[in-house]
Amino acid sequence: MPIDRRRQVWFWWAATIMALLFALGSLAWVVADISAFRARSWVETWENLVLQSARKGVYYEPADKDWVSAQQAAALAVRLAPFSADYREALARVNASRYPMANDADERAMPFLEEAATQYRLAIRMRPTWPHTYVSLAHVLRRMGRLDEEYETSMRQALHYGPWEPAVLMRVVDINVDILPQLASSTRQLVLETLVRAQGWTSDAEGRRIPYGDQLWARVVARRKQMLVCSWLPMTDARIRERCTVPSK
Repeated sequence: MPIDRRRQVWFWWAATIMALLFALGSLAWVVADISAFRARSWVETWENLVLQSARKGVYYEPADKDWVSAQQAAALAVRLAPFSADYREALARVNASRYPMANDADERAMPFLEEAATQYRLAIRMRPTWPHTYVSLAHVLRRMGRLDEEYETSMRQALHYGPWEPAVLMRVVDINVDILPQLASSTRQLVLETLVRAQGWTSDAEGRRIPYGDQLWARVVARRKQMLVCSWLPMTDARIRERCTVPSK
């Protein structure tokens, strides 16, 4: 066979192999995306059921077979695309949802929370500037009873990379307002500074009304922690004094 002809054959073989590899890679991503979507859908359903159960004062946890299906779907997505931070987070959320209403440091939940924390840490390595992962890691650590240096660092990083991200600010308040007395003074101060900084966030740069400051404070009031929080806040700020004034009946 002439040399030029041989080169053409090798070229087409190489091109065919590359095309097959690309097709297989694309198929793997499609399957991974579908699997992660299924897992996230389960988690979102459980989160809604947890909220409904909490309002009724009843306990809820996912059915075993449902949780196993979600965990298998999330694990498949990670196996097919191990360098995707999104899929790592999906797997973390599934593990964190095994016993979603368990008390902090509940022994049954601990292995699943440990795995969730591991997956969140891996996701942070892959996407170190994404604030939502840090606050999710902080939430898992709190549920593990680990109010330690990693807990505070996770919140600091979340607020560093998402200082005006409403979802981040809301979760920082939600996670911490019930446990303020248990926090180290530096961690508690971080939460209080967040409230002070964001409590006046009621309009945008053009003066249009936005609800974020009111929504943040409403979370404090809904948990009946207003007086506790106010005992640590500086009354030199007129807006804080207004927030901390209990209306006379």
